[in-house]
Amino acid sequence: MKKTLLSLALITIGLLLVMTQHFAHRIRLSTAHQPDVTAEIEPRTGIVVATGSGGRIEAGLALMTEGVAERMLISGTGHGVSKADIIRTIAAETEGNEALFRQSVICCVDLDQAVDTIGNAKEADDWANRHHLQTLILVTADYHMPRALVLFHQHMPQRQIIPHAVATPSLQLDSNGQTQWWMTPQRVQFLMQEMLKYHASQWRSVFWA
Repeated sequence: MKKTLLSLALITIGLLLVMTQHFAHRIRLSTAHQPDVTAEIEPRTGIVVATGSGGRIEAGLALMTEGVAERMLISGTGHGVSKADIIRTIAAETEGNEALFRQSVICCVDLDQAVDTIGNAKEADDWANRHHLQTLILVTADYHMPRALVLFHQHMPQRQIIPHAVATPSLQLDSNGQTQWWMTPQRVQFLMQEMLKYHASQWRSVFWA
């Protein structure tokens, strides 16, 4: 009995690792081939940044400065976070365009306090309704993008959602053509959890419909 349980556990772990490797590979390909949102600028377009790992807010602001959209929502800032806090963060992490980013935050950026991805989608839908936006450019980390897209499409099927993923270095190919996501248990666990959340959101979309 113990041997059987051990065998089942090893098979399950092996299957999860294979699924996680496939997920990581899919993320890398999707990020490399994502649409160029600066190629065709459409009216009634807004940018939604789902907060989390670094680089997301800067990526969204960079799109604004390129004229892709006139308004941006930073979703999930946390209770008590202000525009001044966002500006200080940008000043600490950005080497260029600080003044331009600061101006964009003051005039054209809105904040909300969503606590999860479903909350991000709901807040983004309400925000888009208020500003009469039909197309949303979704900015988030590459590993978060698959699940975020599923949930955003669930909550606003009437809108066009365009992904703009921020690449995670450990998921990209290094000089030897390898990725580093499997190098530490913490990374493996994190990516595996995100993969499982993604599949759970897909099942949720089936019942949602």
